Amino acid sequence: MAQKKKIDVNKEYNKWCKEIARAMNEKELMSHFRRHVYKHFLKHKDEGKIGRKVWLVAILNFMNFFKQKYKVDKGDMLFECCIYLKEHKKGPVPSFDVDQFLKQHKSEVRDYYYRPWRRKKWQPAKVNK
Repeated sequence: MAQKKKIDVNKEYNKWCKEIARAMNEKELMSHFRRHVYKHFLKHKDEGKIGRKVWLVAILNFMNFFKQKYKVDKGDMLFECCIYLKEHKKGPVPSFDVDQFLKQHKSEVRDYYYRPWRRKKWQPAKVNK
C-alpha cells in the first residue's frame, strides 16, 4: 500500500491564505471580520481556554488574509508597536531606541502618523524626511 505524503502545513496554509485574500473583496473581508470578532467572541468567551484558542485561531487566520491582501510590512508593524508605546506608555520597552526607529523608518504608515495635524506631544516639532 502506498503511503500518502505528509502535508506541508506552512506551504499549504500560505498558499490558501493568498487564494482566499484574492477571492474576497475588501468590503466582504472587513464585514465578515467585524462580525466574526464580535459574534464569535461572545459565542466562545465562556468556554474557557479552549474557547479562546478556537476564537483566536480564527482571528489570526483573518490577520493572515489581510496581510496577504495588503502586503503588510514587518517594519510598519514594528512602527505601530512603537507608536502604541509612545502614546500609551504601557508594555515592555524594546531593546532598541524607539525614537531613532521612528525617525528612520520610511513608509506610508510613518507618513500617516507624522502629518502636521496629527502631531502628538511625543513627536518633534519638525520632522526631517
